[in-house]
Formats: sequence, structure tokens, C-alpha cells
Amino acid sequence: MPHQRVIVLDTETTGVLPYDKLVALAAIRFDHGTYVDHIYRIYDPRKDSHPGALEVHGWDDWLLRFQPLFAEEADEIHAWLDWADCLIMHNADFDMHYVARELRKAERPPVEKQVFCTMRAAHGHWPGHSAKLSACVSRLGLGSQAARHDAFQDAFLTAQLYFHLKRAAIPPWPLPWPSPTNLLPAPPRPPAPLPRRSPKGSNWRAAPVTASPPAQQTAADARRWVRNAVARARDGQLVIRFVAAGADVPADVQMATLDAYSSHVAGILRLPLDGNLRDALRASAMALPGSQKGATTASRRLAANPEEMSVVLPLLMGMIKRDGRLTSAEEHAMRHIFAVIRASSPIPRADAARADAADDTAAAVPLRDEA
Repeated sequence: MPHQRVIVLDTETTGVLPYDKLVALAAIRFDHGTYVDHIYRIYDPRKDSHPGALEVHGWDDWLLRFQPLFAEEADEIHAWLDWADCLIMHNADFDMHYVARELRKAERPPVEKQVFCTMRAAHGHWPGHSAKLSACVSRLGLGSQAARHDAFQDAFLTAQLYFHLKRAAIPPWPLPWPSPTNLLPAPPRPPAPLPRRSPKGSNWRAAPVTASPPAQQTAADARRWVRNAVARARDGQLVIRFVAAGADVPADVQMATLDAYSSHVAGILRLPLDGNLRDALRASAMALPGSQKGATTASRRLAANPEEMSVVLPLLMGMIKRDGRLTSAEEHAMRHIFAVIRASSPIPRADAARADAADDTAAAVPLRDEA
């Protein structure tokens, strides 16, 4: 007989090495064989996926940069998994390693539950045959595992295999498949190479893809939201426009950088970055002159907000290092921004030293952050 309350779990990761990170997690609750509930989440792993892993899960590295951190939802995930009498996985050692590692890094206790591995059970059930999930479900005629893995689909196929192994009723195939409920929007992908990742502070948050204004909003409300966003984005836009003008950045690269910053602003204000808001932010940015005076004033204000600097500065470096080199005009524009920030910033000595190092060795800043 199957366990009474089980959670069937699957993960997708950046690779298969011990230090790789979680990309997606799906978990489905069954009580006495009856479906109860599920969660399906996607996370920013803070590193690029190995090419082989990217081919398996299909979650683009640029999109993942704009997703929540696992640590933000660690308490919810821990409580959700703690409901079960038993956790079911296909290759449990693999999945549990990454879930336990993420919980440990988030300084949360481990989930101490009985574990049942359907892959190990399949080896005993069909000795001498493949125990891959795709082979098992194909053997049973239950469904097919897609070439590009989906954590929820794999979790449900694992559930079907588990109930077959326990000689219990197999739950029906759900259609349509759900998407991650915490999926957040990403701005248009910039030209390669991608800029370095920006640090994410505790208050970082972008708006969910499904976010929409309240049904009772008025046209005046919508205009006020747009005005707030335009005002909030002004300092960052001034700095981006100044550096882009001084460095003669191509229009498409500049626009991609402005769009990435717009996504950050929309997230801070908890607004959906729809076409109207994006167009308004683009128009407001392109109306700015890109003057040194405006950028200087904006940089002084940004210096008082280290978290904002941690977003703007990597975007600037990614914009000017698009071709892998730093021209004298680009270096001059960046040195001016760094000098104003250093002179105006109340940041601690260690942070100031990092700013100095970034200024003095700007040409050596890596184009991608693999750590």
C-alpha cells in the first residue's frame, strides 16, 4: 500500500555537480492516493547553467536572472514539504542533495522525512532493464517524458510510476500542464555577451508575469502609476544616457540596457512592465539629454543608495563592454561616474575600495559571472 500523505518531487538544476544550483522545483501532494495540491517554482540560481543542463531544462540564463531567489521562499518550501509522511523522487539522492543544499544555504533546517526512490524501486521491479523515468513510463504506457524536461511533468510521471509500483490507482494525466506560479518577466535579452549579474538585495522584487492592475483602477490611477515609474527611473536613466552618449553606444544596445533598468524599476514599484509602461519609460529616457551635468547630479543621489548602485553599475559595464573592449571615451565616461559616486557615497571603506578597484581596472571586468 502507498504511504498516506506523500509529496512527489522533481527538480531542475544548473548541472549535475555537487556545487550546482536549483533552477526549478515541482512538488505534488497526494493524500491516500488522491491529488491535493501542488507547487511549481522557478529560481535564479545566480550562475549560468551548464550547456548540457540548459538543453535539458530549457530555462534561459537571462530569464533566470530576473526570478526570485530560493532563500526568499525557503520557509514556505520547508513548511510545504514538511506536510508529507514520505517524499517520493526518481533518483532521490540527486533531488534531495540540491533541495537540502538550498535550505542549508538559506540557513533553514533540513527536511527530515522518509524518502522513497522510484528509480531504485524500478531497478528491482524490472531487473536488467533501464530505470530511466522515460523508459519506465513508456514501459507502462502512462505518458511520455518530453525531450526538454519540465519539473512538474517529471514529478507527475514519477507519481504515476510510484502508484503503479505500489499497486494503487494511477492518477489521471493533468491537462494543461501548469507553469511556475512565481515566474517573473525579463526585459528583452541584450546582445551577447550578457552583462555581469547584479547583486539582489533583500527588497529586490519584480512584478509577476500574471500581475495586472486592479479591476477597479481608473485611467487616472494608470497615469499616476506611469508618472511614479518615470520619476523613479530618472536618475538611472540619466546616468545610462550620459555614458551611452559619451561612449557612442549603438541605439539597440542602449535601449536593451534601458529596458533592463525599467524592469528593475517596475519590480521595485511592484508594477507589471506592460507595453504602455515600457513605452513611457523609453520615451522619458530618450527625452533626457545625456549631459554630464544631469549625470553628475543623478550619480550623487544614487551614491546614497548602494542597492540601486548595485543594479546601475553592472548595467553600465555590460553596455560598454558589449564588444569585449573598453575605448578611451567609454573609460572616460565611467571614470566620471565612479569619481562622483566615490566623492558622494557614505559607503563603508571596504565598498569604497571595491569601487576604486572597479574604476582602476575597468577594462578587466569579466563579461559574465559564472560564480
